[in-house]
Amino acid sequence: MNKQYVLKSFYFGLLCSLGLLLSNPVNALTIFNGNIDNDWFNELNWSNGVPSSGNDAQISSGYNPEINKPLTIDFTIIIYGGSITIQSSVTNQGTINNYSSDGGINLTASGSIMNQGIFRNWAGLSIPDGATYTESEGGDFQPNGNSNITN
Repeated sequence: MNKQYVLKSFYFGLLCSLGLLLSNPVNALTIFNGNIDNDWFNELNWSNGVPSSGNDAQISSGYNPEINKPLTIDFTIIIYGGSITIQSSVTNQGTINNYSSDGGINLTASGSIMNQGIFRNWAGLSIPDGATYTESEGGDFQPNGNSNITN
């Protein structure tokens, strides 16, 4: 093999690797810390700003953010012990992973979820009278043996 062929192959491999890295970006993570209050939309309550596309959310034990105005989820939410109270309309086009044993997801009578994404409910989901959960085309609700849905 000649030297030029080896160098061309090396650079081609390097460019392909770089292309793969750039085409598969790693999402950032923001953790709810409730420094100010329970308002989901208050950026000071989050470690890395309010969750958004490319900035996934984590809710840990002891925290209860409240979603009090319409929200479209196009990111991933991971609930590990805390809970979320939904007082408005939420459209899930991303992924919700509800693994919490401390409350999970609680809708109020004015709350609603339209699921168009992935919803893994391995914990509590409370839907009181007046609240709605709707599964639309493309939505994928995945309960497991620990899923507890109350109405």
